Amino acid sequence: MLAHEVSHARHRDRPASPRVRAAHEARADAEAARTLINATDYAEAEAEVGPDPAALAEHLNVCRWVIEEWQRAASVGRAWTRGWGG
Repeated sequence: MLAHEVSHARHRDRPASPRVRAAHEARADAEAARTLINATDYAEAEAEVGPDPAALAEHLNVCRWVIEEWQRAASVGRAWTRGWGG
């Protein structure tokens, strides 16, 4: 997906050890998901088709992994804000 590759280019990622490469891939996936999906579009899609990643991906016209990454990041964000108290 182009948004994923743009992230690699923006950060000037180069061949690296498996651990560093995994970190680069995770960052590129997260940035691609944030670029391709906004919270309003996601909420509207989920209200229409439910939380299933395959259904959401089809509805939003993105790859399933993009939805899964968006859901993972949103889950982490919700967990963090629950503990914040502000």
